[in-house]
Amino acid sequence: QESDQPTVVVEFYFQDPHPDNDRIRDALKDRILKHPRFRAVFRKEGNCVFWDSIPKDMVDMSYHFEVMDGKGTFDEEHVKSITSTLNSEEEWDATKPLWKVT
Repeated sequence: QESDQPTVVVEFYFQDPHPDNDRIRDALKDRILKHPRFRAVFRKEGNCVFWDSIPKDMVDMSYHFEVMDGKGTFDEEHVKSITSTLNSEEEWDATKPLWKVT
């Protein structure tokens, strides 16, 4: 089932077959959170939507960075399955920035 929600898929390839997930999460936090968009939460007032940046230390990286089992094939069908699950079964927490790394 195709989702109507926009989804961006980015793949990372590592030379190490067992990369250090904490190190990856910390590197992503350092780089991504420099950009206000990745620290923004939305609020709705009437018919208007506003994006408000929050401080870096308020971004819950354990919510935004999820480690999978590493047993996927990561071919087109597998990636579609993951994004479909994320878009259809999961309720996004609107009090947090609307992005995730899985």
